[in-house]
Amino acid sequence: MSIRLRPSRRHAFTLVEVLLGIIILAIGLLGLASVFPLVVRQQRAAQDGVVGVTAAGAAESFLTQHRGYLDTSIAPSGDMIGLNTPSGKSGWGALSWALYKTAWAKRNEDFGLIRWSRLLDEDNPDGQTAIYGTKAETAAGGQFTTGRLRGAMYFPRYDNNALVPGKGVAIRASERLFPTPGPNVNPLFVWDAVPMLATAIDTNQEITTQTALPLRVTVFVRRIDQGIRLPYDPQTKTTMTLGDAIAKGVVLPLGSDADGMPSQNGLGEYPGFFYPSVQTAYRRFGSQSGAFNVIRFKEGANSVAVAAARQVGQQLVDNEGNVYTVVALPDETGSDIPYQNDLDRCVVIEPGIPTGYLLATTSKNRQSDVRHELQLLCTPQVPAHVSTFVVRP
Repeated sequence: MSIRLRPSRRHAFTLVEVLLGIIILAIGLLGLASVFPLVVRQQRAAQDGVVGVTAAGAAESFLTQHRGYLDTSIAPSGDMIGLNTPSGKSGWGALSWALYKTAWAKRNEDFGLIRWSRLLDEDNPDGQTAIYGTKAETAAGGQFTTGRLRGAMYFPRYDNNALVPGKGVAIRASERLFPTPGPNVNPLFVWDAVPMLATAIDTNQEITTQTALPLRVTVFVRRIDQGIRLPYDPQTKTTMTLGDAIAKGVVLPLGSDADGMPSQNGLGEYPGFFYPSVQTAYRRFGSQSGAFNVIRFKEGANSVAVAAARQVGQQLVDNEGNVYTVVALPDETGSDIPYQNDLDRCVVIEPGIPTGYLLATTSKNRQSDVRHELQLLCTPQVPAHVSTFVVRP
């Protein structure tokens, strides 16, 4: 008796099923891939925040310990040229006097302190405070090289209540790198310091004798441009290190375009600061109490400055040293939102604006114009860290 076995029938995947599987797998891989850049950015931001604190500490140490050198050409027996000098005629002491003269000249407009725009305006006729900008770079260049020294800070020197040209203190961008460049060590950050009078001056009584007043210094730590292309050094026949390229002025640690926005390649001009003016502060939609943590910049404020200030994570500093973090951009909708037509000029900050800046602060008011001229200082890039400390010359 013979038994005939039937062949088993095996089902294979059809072409449509294979294509559907590939599409599903591709979608999953694309979704997974989209997460990686976000994770990398968050990890770098967290790392920058930690290292930025260390960089700010190094900046504070540099600024409070810088003694400079003895200049014997200054009659009668010479004097120190540095940030921290016993005579107070150079560095912090001279700068504080320059700031006092500026504050006194504009006491009726600035209420004893100084607006950021007035402090950082190199064409300001009311005080010789060329800290950054073309004039500062030119003055610094006269000490180290010919022409401008881009990215340099410059502190004036005063003696007998008069400016002494060519005897100020210059700090090059290459001196503000962190970590300090060396063998197999490339810098990651560059810091900048913006000084301001620590407290408002007495607007009723002028000081006529040169006096050293306490200063509050704000330090901004920023990551060096990531797109810098290192040049070839014809002397060593090798590619320059980043530290050498910055020290020799071939590239800048930070570069900006004609609008002042980051170029990301170390070329252009050294980026300055933005200081858009605030017009109104609001409570968040639906809140009848609490902080005024939505601010609207003035309609006439520089659009580039407003765009820089509206970056999430940006740090904004008022001229009293309060630091605010941009945590979000307002996105509420509704007919009763007072700033719904101005959302492109608004940011959400933490903490909120102090009540001393507001015209109306009762619990029934959800919005208030600000007092005086409130300007918030920021850099074009979102800094890794911002800190303040007090110097007593």
